[in-house]
Parts: sequence; structure tokens; C-alpha cells
Amino acid sequence: MKKLTFIILIFLMISCNTKENEVCILPENYIGYVVIIFGQVEGSEKKYENGKRVYVIPPSGILKTQFEADYGRSDFPEFYYRNIQEENRIPYRYDFESLSDDEIVGFGGRSGVANRDLKGSSVVRFREFFIGNKSQIENAVKEVERLNIIGLIDEK
Repeated sequence: MKKLTFIILIFLMISCNTKENEVCILPENYIGYVVIIFGQVEGSEKKYENGKRVYVIPPSGILKTQFEADYGRSDFPEFYYRNIQEENRIPYRYDFESLSDDEIVGFGGRSGVANRDLKGSSVVRFREFFIGNKSQIENAVKEVERLNIIGLIDEK
């Protein structure tokens, strides 16, 4: 019985997908949505620090990156203004109801796929995060829902 339990445990550990941890570096005082569009040949080059993916977000809040989308379990993302230093860290919250209008936080982590054609044979993968207080995040969610992801990558 112990051997069977051990084998099941090993199987469960192997089958749990993990993904790389993420760090987003934002422009000073940035508030709004963050959209990371994956698999872009001409996107920003892959960058790692301390084994974590680093996304340097431009003032538009939209980053096109050469990283491929990565799915699975990981730590919560980290957000910083300017650079990765503790005094620049933006706290992350995962529960919308716990947000307030008194604190700037990182929130979200929605993953999405946009189809380039009706058959879904060409897709673009992306993730969305939000930075701000509760009301600013509510507004940013409405703004990001109006974005045309395919239009963003086809822009020159």
C-alpha cells in the first residue's frame, strides 16, 4: 500500500503544471491595464532576473514580447515601479472585494486568446493585469474590454 501511495504522489507531482514566475516593471506612477501579448517575433526580448520572467511595461500598458504564453501554477506576479527594489514594489491583491480606493495595487491575471480567423487556426495569446485602486481598476477593466488585441499586433 505504501508503494502505491508513493507512486500516486509522484504521478500527481509530475502532472501538476507549473509556470515561470513573473515580474512586471511599470513606468513611475502608472495606473491602468497591463496587456502582455505573447509570441511576437519583433516583440521585446526575453529577460530573466532571479529565475523569473521580467516584463518591462511601456507607458501604453501594452507589451509585445517574444516570450511564449506559459500556463500553470505559480506564485502571484510581482509589480514594481521603475525597477526591482522593495521600496518600489506594488502589492498584489487577488480578491476584488478586498480592494479599496486608498491603496494602489496590482490585480488580476486573466489569460486570453484572440482568433485571427473564424476557424481559430491562428491565435494570439495574452494576459491582462490591472494597476490602481478599486475604482481605477474598475475603469481599466472596462477600457481593456474595448481593446482589439489583433489590431494591436497588426499595427506597425
